Amino acid sequence: MLNLRTSAKTKNKPLAKIIFIKNKEIKLANPKLRASELYKKAMAVGKDHIASMVNTLILVYTGAALSLLLLFINNPLPLSELINYEIIAEEVVRTLVGSIGLMLAVPITTVIASLLNDKAK
Repeated sequence: MLNLRTSAKTKNKPLAKIIFIKNKEIKLANPKLRASELYKKAMAVGKDHIASMVNTLILVYTGAALSLLLLFINNPLPLSELINYEIIAEEVVRTLVGSIGLMLAVPITTVIASLLNDKAK
C-alpha cells in the first residue's frame, strides 16, 4: 500500500525533469523564442504527458482497489452509503489529489523552465 501512496509523488519527479529537458531542447532548436512562445510550445508536449500519467495513475489505483470493488458488487449499496466508507473515500481522494498534483506539475515546471531557458542564452 505504501507503494501506491507514493506513486503520485514519484511520478512527478521524472515528469518535471522531462518537461524541463523538452523545454531546453525547444529553446536550442529555436534560440529566438521568447519565454511566452517557449511556454506554449512546451505545454503542447506537457499535455500529452498529463493525459498518459493520469490514466496510468487511475489504473494503478483501480487495480489496488479491485478486491474492494468485487466485495461491493456482491453487496450493492446506494452511492451515498458507499462513498462514506473510509476505505472508498480514501481511494477517491488519493486518486483526485494525485491527478491534481500531476496536472499542476506540468504548467508550473514549464513556466519555471521557460523563464530559466529564456535567460540562459
